Amino acid sequence: CYIEGKGLTLFKKLSEYVISLVLLICLAFLWQKKRELDEKVWRWLLLAIALTIGAELAFTLYVGVYDLSNMIGHFFKLTSFYFIYKAILKTGIEEPHQVLFRNLKLREGDLQETLQEVQKLAITDSLTGLYNRRHFFELLDREIQRASRYQHPLSTIMFDIDKFKDVNDSYGHAVGDQVLKELAECCRRELRDVDVSGRYGGEEFAIILPYTDLSAASEVAERLRLSIACTPFHT
Repeated sequence: CYIEGKGLTLFKKLSEYVISLVLLICLAFLWQKKRELDEKVWRWLLLAIALTIGAELAFTLYVGVYDLSNMIGHFFKLTSFYFIYKAILKTGIEEPHQVLFRNLKLREGDLQETLQEVQKLAITDSLTGLYNRRHFFELLDREIQRASRYQHPLSTIMFDIDKFKDVNDSYGHAVGDQVLKELAECCRRELRDVDVSGRYGGEEFAIILPYTDLSAASEVAERLRLSIACTPFHT
């Protein structure tokens, strides 16, 4: 693999390039696993691989064994071994609790996200994204108690889609589901942030309007009706 006065053979140089390519692939995998590793461990392994690649490329340049490129390559190798020691031995043996606690924290974060998703699914209608019937009535009961305590007006609106069965029978349930989704979006556009909208069941919907008297609620209902009537439903 080495000829005195000429340097590395073609086979040896190609071998160094193949090794460098494999290490680059490892570098890419390591980058993808960044979140799963302790930040210090990830950084040390990254430096170790990068220095090893630099060493392999430096080895392709020397002609004599005492050339500068050969010395630099071995220096890079020694430094990369030091970073591997820091990443695996020092952290894994002397400071294992840091890695353990980090893994626990990551799992806790994943569990928290899952819990939030489950809680969201428990209170919302999966099709429209509005509150489901059970949670809607829980919120309604809460608003009734608040309105009674502070003596402020409270109104509710209930409405459904006329002849919705004809839509399902004529165009299929997939089209009917799309109509319900777009109607729910109309409600979101027309209502305030404090208003609460829910799917009562089937094609029936309900809305809670805090701090709203009968006259104002009638205006909201009419505005919502006009908005839905003027909306082209894309089916």
